[in-house]
This record gives sequence, structure tokens and C-alpha cells, in this order.
Amino acid sequence: MDAIKLAGLILMGFGFFALVMYGLYNLLKEISSIDPVIFASIAAIIAGILILLASVIAERLKEKEKIDEEDLKT
Repeated sequence: MDAIKLAGLILMGFGFFALVMYGLYNLLKEISSIDPVIFASIAAIIAGILILLASVIAERLKEKEKIDEEDLKT
């Protein structure tokens, strides 16, 4: 992966992380007016999305390693 793609991915990841953290900050400020059941449901949905995203990234990286190894064999 060349440096420009890596820099783009890092910036995109940082931007996504910053938006999520800002959203959580605002959510925590307003938590007193949110029903606890709704809050727990939203937290579970967000955690599920993050877990699925992490597993897809890990799977893609493993596939990329397999493809790279197969390319080296030929």
C-alpha cells in the first residue's frame, strides 16, 4: 500500500473517530433526558456495528495475506 493511500485511510479513520467521540460527548451531556432502555439499545447497536466492522477488516486482512502468499508461490 503506498503512502498516499495509507495517509488517506489514516485521515478517514481519524475523522470517523472524532465524529463518533463528539457524538458520544453530546449523548452523555443529554443522557439525563434519555430513557435508559433506549440508551442501552442504541449502545448495543453501536457496539454491534463496531464489532462487525472490526471483524470484516480482520477477515479482509487475512484474505489479503493469503492472496499475497499465493502470488509469491507462482
